Amino acid sequence: MRESKRVRIFEDPGELVIEIAPYPNRDALLRQFAATVIFAGLAVQSGRSLAPLIRSGHALLGYCYVGTFAVMALISGRRFLWLLCGHEEIVLRGGLLSVSRRFGVVKTLHTYRVAKVKDIHAALRVTTVFSITRGRLGFYYEGNMHYMADRITTKDAKRLVVLFRRWLPKECWTSVLGL
Repeated sequence: MRESKRVRIFEDPGELVIEIAPYPNRDALLRQFAATVIFAGLAVQSGRSLAPLIRSGHALLGYCYVGTFAVMALISGRRFLWLLCGHEEIVLRGGLLSVSRRFGVVKTLHTYRVAKVKDIHAALRVTTVFSITRGRLGFYYEGNMHYMADRITTKDAKRLVVLFRRWLPKECWTSVLGL
């Protein structure tokens, strides 16, 4: 199986490891950086222009404007950092599927029992402005949709579905997806 530059696959007996490197697309990084700067500027400017309103007793409206833009700047900045230096690792070992995402020293880890994972599939990417991570692979776990393999191409997503098809037991698949 041919690997892409960003998606590395390691197969050992009883273990599958998929590593996904940061997103090197300059245009996406530039857009996200611009969004961060714009939202931060709007937060500062709305704070400056609404200061008289805040002092006059109508503070709730002023705080809403400033708070909204500040939160949007934080979300946008976090997404920029994720695109710039975020790593994702998917490990299938011993009946467990682990998905870890990290940038710098911040790391999140989600572990799923393979027996309860159903229908891993290439997920449609719906544009969501406020999303920190958007998965390309979706699966059902205990009745809820979960995502993994953020920032990969559709071609890589289809390759990973075929790979998971080989590694996961038949009970994890239904005929709904036509596979």
